[in-house]
Amino acid sequence: MEPLLEKSIHAAREALALAPPADRVALELAITHRLWARYLQERGQDPGEQLRLSIEAFERLRPEERDYAFHANLGLTYQVWADAEAERGVDPLAHQGKAIDAYLAAIRVREHQADAWINLGNALRRRASTPGATDAAGDLTRARDALAKALALNPGNVVACFRGAEISEQLARWRWSHGEPHEADLEQALALFRQGLGINARLPPLHNGLGAALLWQAEQRWEEGGDTAPLLQQAQAAFEEARRLAPKQAYAHNNLGEVWLRRATIQAARGEDPRPSGRAAVEAYQQALSLQEGDADLWANLGRAQTLLATWSLERGGDPGQELSRAESSLARASSLNARQAHIWRNLGELRALKARWLARRDTVKDADFEAAAEAFQQALTLAPRRHDFRLEAARFQLAWAEWRQRAGMDAGPSLARGLTLADEVLAVRPGWARALALRGGLRVALADTPAALEQRQAWHAEGQEALRQALARNPLLESEWRSRRGSAPEPVAGPPLP
Repeated sequence: MEPLLEKSIHAAREALALAPPADRVALELAITHRLWARYLQERGQDPGEQLRLSIEAFERLRPEERDYAFHANLGLTYQVWADAEAERGVDPLAHQGKAIDAYLAAIRVREHQADAWINLGNALRRRASTPGATDAAGDLTRARDALAKALALNPGNVVACFRGAEISEQLARWRWSHGEPHEADLEQALALFRQGLGINARLPPLHNGLGAALLWQAEQRWEEGGDTAPLLQQAQAAFEEARRLAPKQAYAHNNLGEVWLRRATIQAARGEDPRPSGRAAVEAYQQALSLQEGDADLWANLGRAQTLLATWSLERGGDPGQELSRAESSLARASSLNARQAHIWRNLGELRALKARWLARRDTVKDADFEAAAEAFQQALTLAPRRHDFRLEAARFQLAWAEWRQRAGMDAGPSLARGLTLADEVLAVRPGWARALALRGGLRVALADTPAALEQRQAWHAEGQEALRQALARNPLLESEWRSRRGSAPEPVAGPPLP
């Protein structure tokens, strides 16, 4: 590949030297440098120099020759540059903005070109996904409108269906995370995935996309106390079809692991044995890793499934040591590949919290073991401050830490205060979220067992009981997890007998 690219660039430079200004030749040179940059990026090499040379070649074109092809290809070059920066942890917003400007210029030249609207929508979606984006909702809304324009121009464009569905799902997730109605956007995403499959049912990304949207819909159903089985089955069927069409791609194997892990998580929450589903998840992730061994996300997912199996063993009085060791190895591999992924730190927080609980059962735990888990959760929240599910998991950990400190005769107040802060932050955005209400209730009930005036402790207990009542009314499926928290209120102590 590299000799061919070098030969193409050499020929273009010779043509430019012989007959400047050769605008078409300069454009071909710019495109070739971009292709070389992409080639280097895909191999983990720095594409910066080739991207700089690409922009330099674009700048050779005279203003009167800067047509649709010029602006569209300039946008693609800036998008490659932004993607490369994002992969290295460098702020890509400046080059994302230049890509968007180039696509807008291309549309001004040829507004009836569907591809231009698709490129614009995709660039806006990527900018909305970037940490530090100043108007994610606006970018996603504009991206959705751009893809709608592309589909209006070409209703049979399967790429427009796929990208439009991705954007609608992302907008639904953004609205959900900000406490806004999201159902219409999610339904739009599902409709577009199915529209794309009606055009071409042999494209694995469409099946994977449909399955992912259905899986998220199942998660929403669980949060509402509904039956998740039909949606999980539909998601699994979509992923199995993607695997059938592309058995050598890791995506569908990973996605099947996600379905099995979701089943296992729900089963554990109900008090049912999650091990068959958990082992199926592990097997699916391992199959994905056999195809894409260097993927940090896959290692992180495997580690989380192994942590779930270890949790079940610990909570049933078994020895989780073997599964804990496997999970530690998987998550260490994930963090070595990419330490800037928030969900890797969340998974590490869960693992460290579980290990601390295991050490506590063996009377060998130290407060520092819990502090290590707290640090991992905090790192996850720093990297993904809008992940309210991460915030709840961190609050749940703080409750477990507080309970250990109470049993050890230590001050549980700081952990309970931190947990309540996290739960209240979530409830400020999503006031009716049952899991958040249950956590607030559990934390308040635990606070009632700390040293304080009797009236204050009774008030905390009553507040906790009311929050738990509201949570279980909204989602009865939480009953198994929170049943034991509904203890009796603090009562006055008579004191020592009179002499």
